[in-house]
Amino acid sequence: MDNHKRPEPSGPELKAADVPRGRTAPGKADPIADGLRRLWADAEAEPIPDDFLDILDRVDAARATPTNSQSEGQA
Repeated sequence: MDNHKRPEPSGPELKAADVPRGRTAPGKADPIADGLRRLWADAEAEPIPDDFLDILDRVDAARATPTNSQSEGQA
């Protein structure tokens, strides 16, 4: 029983080309998009903290070592 059905569209369907993309004129850069790209590039350039790498190493080691309950179920 699916009581949460999506309502049927009552008007004409919108296509991606019909939705306005922003307020910048064609050919001009969007300052918000440019700022977000710079922010993302800065975040990507940051090194991964050693504490986080240690956590990842411990998770990998735990996954590689079977526990007693896992080995009992496979025997």
